[in-house]
Amino acid sequence: MKIAVLGSGIIGTTTAYKLVEAGLEVVLIDKTPEPANGCSFANGGQLSFGYWSPFASWHLFSLLPLALIRKDYPVNLKLFPGKNFFRWGMNYTAACFSGYRQESQQSMLKLGEYARKCMHEMVESNPFQFNYKCPVDKYYLYGNQFELESDFSAASNVVPVEKVSVEGVGKAHSFIDLSRLSGGFIRHEEGIGNCHDFTVGLFEKLKSMKSFSYHSGEKVTGFGVKNNRVNFVKTEAGEIEVDSVVVALGIDSYELMKAIGIRLPIFPLKGYSVTLDVNPDYPEIPVTDSDHKIVFTRLGNQLRIAGFLDFDGWDTKIKEERIKYMIDYARLLMPEAADYDNIKQKWCGLRPASADGLPIVSKAKYDNLYVNTGHGMLGWTYSLATAELARDLVLEKYNPDFDINTLSLSRFRF
Repeated sequence: MKIAVLGSGIIGTTTAYKLVEAGLEVVLIDKTPEPANGCSFANGGQLSFGYWSPFASWHLFSLLPLALIRKDYPVNLKLFPGKNFFRWGMNYTAACFSGYRQESQQSMLKLGEYARKCMHEMVESNPFQFNYKCPVDKYYLYGNQFELESDFSAASNVVPVEKVSVEGVGKAHSFIDLSRLSGGFIRHEEGIGNCHDFTVGLFEKLKSMKSFSYHSGEKVTGFGVKNNRVNFVKTEAGEIEVDSVVVALGIDSYELMKAIGIRLPIFPLKGYSVTLDVNPDYPEIPVTDSDHKIVFTRLGNQLRIAGFLDFDGWDTKIKEERIKYMIDYARLLMPEAADYDNIKQKWCGLRPASADGLPIVSKAKYDNLYVNTGHGMLGWTYSLATAELARDLVLEKYNPDFDINTLSLSRFRF
């Protein structure tokens, strides 16, 4: 049985690995010359297994007026964000209602725990290095006391969290300017790791397996279909005969699926990161500045600072004013954390976000066509779990760890 997996980011590569591991022949296809060149390249590096807050929230609407007019704001919004935004927005609005949010939250927590289990098993059986550390205490910091109380109350109702005073933050993390804080809380047993290095390490292992092949630099342009089944994948280089297909192209999944009449309810949320030489004494404590939507993660000898939520359409260009805002604020919060004058790497990526924030792992239109996308800001965290779920869909196998129906395309109304 030959399976084509489209996309060699963290989602596609983990999916390919799980399929090969199950004894299937897999061909991995991507337009890029190397794996992990998109959103997997330089993300925030945090593994948020216990993340509890559904992406769809009425709170986002309160941020939009300033998002339209201010460039120095954690959220940016174009006046006309681009294709699929309004349909995506209708699904987003529907997902904000309390009943839907509660269901999404329970699914997030279950998926996160499943992902933790998958990562533990992967690390136990694979020795390659990606600056992985788990468990670690993750600190959520706030300057706004009202937001702190609101978020802590919401979190403590569903997951174990520990409130921490400004003084408590200072004892754990001496690099933070405490004058900017009202306090925070800790989520225990989270993780950190370099997503790019993990993806490349797993890809190298795949290359050593006889039932795996890689078609790099080949853009997928469509499918050959007969009797409601995909018989071959069309690329710019030719046709590849297959028995099943898993689409894991991140935000590029939208255009490919649209061509066959499926409008995936995903939209690109642009995020940024910078990578710097870290102060040797900086601790391996992941930090989220909740007010500014910025995360700080030590990955070996480097500090990764990442964040923002930009509704910038399909624009892949780095906007220097966003990089400047990130660096300027990082200097204020942690002035001695890194060498801010010498940025080693600037990056931006279009994170494929479903309207409710949960991934889409589902059969789509044809009997042997599947999608694995829509992870938003939690692709690194959920990758191994959704890879196993996609594998089980292909094999028509029941998975006792997670109800795959909660990630189906059919959950969306528009």
